[in-house]
Amino acid sequence: MHESELDEKINLWNSMDSLGFEVERIEIEKLIEIGNTFDILVFKNKTMMSKVQRIFTNSDYDHVAMLLKASNREIFIL
Repeated sequence: MHESELDEKINLWNSMDSLGFEVERIEIEKLIEIGNTFDILVFKNKTMMSKVQRIFTNSDYDHVAMLLKASNREIFIL
């Protein structure tokens, strides 16, 4: 990764944690730009059912996905 790419990633970070970085929302174009294959995405939704799920699973997040990035700027979220 070039230093300018790293600087751009750092500018997106709202807060650093053990998982990498956390953002409130990210535009799909930005995710295509900075995401890498096998990145793990975790989600914390604001719905009541998501909150209930986090309580029962004793987790900070209610969904998880993995990013796969194709060479033609396509991404797949599994």
